[in-house]
Amino acid sequence: MIEVLPLIVLFVIYPVIVKMNIFPTPRGSLEYLVHPLGDANGDFYFYEKLKLLIPLAALSFLIYLLKRKKVRTRYNVGIALYIVGITVSTLMSPFWSIALKGGGNRYEGYFALLSYGVLALAALNISVENVKRVRLLIYSLLAGGVLVSIAGITEFLGRSIYKIPLLAQWILPGEELMGKVVYPSGGYTSMIEVIKGSPQFHNVSASLGNSNYSGSFAALILGILVVLFLENKRLLQKFLLLIVYSVIFALLLASRSRAGMVAFQAGTLLLLLLKIREVRRLLPSFLALLAVSIGIYSSMDYLSGGVIREQLAKDEGAGSSYKELTADKGGLWLEMYEGVLRIKRAEKELEIYDEVGREVIFEEKEGTIYLKGEKYEKISFRRDSRYQNVIHLNLGGESSYPLVVTKGGFKTIGRDGKAEEIVSPERISFLDKIQKKGSKRIYIWSRSIPLLKKTGLFGYGPDTYPIIYPQNDYFGKFISYGTPYMFISKPHNMYLQMAINTGLLSLLGFLLVVIPYLFQSLKIHSSVGEATEREVISLGIFIGIFSYLIAGLFNDSAVSIAPNFWMVLGLGMALNIFIVKERRERGIERLKRRV
Repeated sequence: MIEVLPLIVLFVIYPVIVKMNIFPTPRGSLEYLVHPLGDANGDFYFYEKLKLLIPLAALSFLIYLLKRKKVRTRYNVGIALYIVGITVSTLMSPFWSIALKGGGNRYEGYFALLSYGVLALAALNISVENVKRVRLLIYSLLAGGVLVSIAGITEFLGRSIYKIPLLAQWILPGEELMGKVVYPSGGYTSMIEVIKGSPQFHNVSASLGNSNYSGSFAALILGILVVLFLENKRLLQKFLLLIVYSVIFALLLASRSRAGMVAFQAGTLLLLLLKIREVRRLLPSFLALLAVSIGIYSSMDYLSGGVIREQLAKDEGAGSSYKELTADKGGLWLEMYEGVLRIKRAEKELEIYDEVGREVIFEEKEGTIYLKGEKYEKISFRRDSRYQNVIHLNLGGESSYPLVVTKGGFKTIGRDGKAEEIVSPERISFLDKIQKKGSKRIYIWSRSIPLLKKTGLFGYGPDTYPIIYPQNDYFGKFISYGTPYMFISKPHNMYLQMAINTGLLSLLGFLLVVIPYLFQSLKIHSSVGEATEREVISLGIFIGIFSYLIAGLFNDSAVSIAPNFWMVLGLGMALNIFIVKERRERGIERLKRRV
């Protein structure tokens, strides 16, 4: 029992811990680089969890060391390589303090990443011969999922459980401290708003820090739940599993995470393909799940006035009519898909030419310069009423891009309000036309993938992505987000995040764990026949892990959800090893009987 106790606590209690911690982020410090929003950072969801994660992971590792019999498997190679990769990356990092403890409303530093690997190793070495122990871990995972779902659903309804006075008092510091803190909302509702107000029907973070994390979390658990429900033959247990499924599916919808929804659908499709030859047996249960899912979706969508349906059908556009803005000593080049504008600084006015050198006619009205011609109807320049040498480039949206006119040409205004050079970082340019897709993920990926040339084998250290990312790509952000000053804190891709932060070696180690696991699971569960309880749980874990890995293509890792993934992965590997061994022994016994 002692060997699974730390994992049970992490499954049940850990995900719902929420408390505000305040950290100073003085200008010029590394902490400010990863959180350049104010003089202090208020974190609700990650640091307090980290304080529990590290000691429990250390306890799990101690229990592992004291075990006489340890599992020998090829998975150990991948886990070891991952741990070596993150360790070397941290030791070599030029941003030591951030790499070690993390920062910027994430706190996924070295000790967090090391805890993930340790927990996977601990779960891999659990004695799965005792099926009750395995069952207890799965029930603990489901219990934690229900608690997080209650937090999410009540938040969605404007009646968050964290509004309970005792909880609210523990979560929030005094008013005098909250007033000094800037926390990134990223368009999401903050925990302060959730507790102090009653906002309804937004993308809920529950207790996990971001609605995308709620989506990944739900996809992981729903994959397991669907299999358990389909294969369970006891009516009461089946009914209870259906209730748990309903609650966690409601969390997925409340999060409105399209990545989570796609991941859940991908996992369900994989399960259908594996069970295609048993469809007649499983069809009533499948139809029951489908009916319940449609009922929950319809109810929540109707209750919220269609916000869930709107999110699913949301079209953010593809790209922009504008590709790039570059500066040289002669002026500016505004590159569009329908030509190029050359903008020069003259004595009193601007001089503007097209791609073949013809002068573009414009007129000025009330301090705004309008270009003539159908091709340029959305382009204008507005003079700043406060600063004579500043003009604002408008491309048809509500926001504008600031230009500072200097003797040498043009500059822009950076996040800190100072004049900066206009830069155009390396990007994957053929993605320009779709860079707004996926909630601007394509934009982020197009600038992140070239960073792999710089980060190489060992990266720049855990949680250093915001420092490495070209935050001064103000024009790229302007045409994608509509504002030059969007702060990019994460790559929205778990694999890119790993490769950029801790390098290709850590990513290789991770892939050497998950890819063999997926293929082994596929081989185990491709056969048809009566499944043992361990095989049913193993299949559920396979579908859940597969779903989470699909979500990882669009979402990054986070302290709030990653421990669940790594523990479930370790348990899945342990079950696979046991099942392969058991089947081999059964085969030998049958062979002996024939002889």
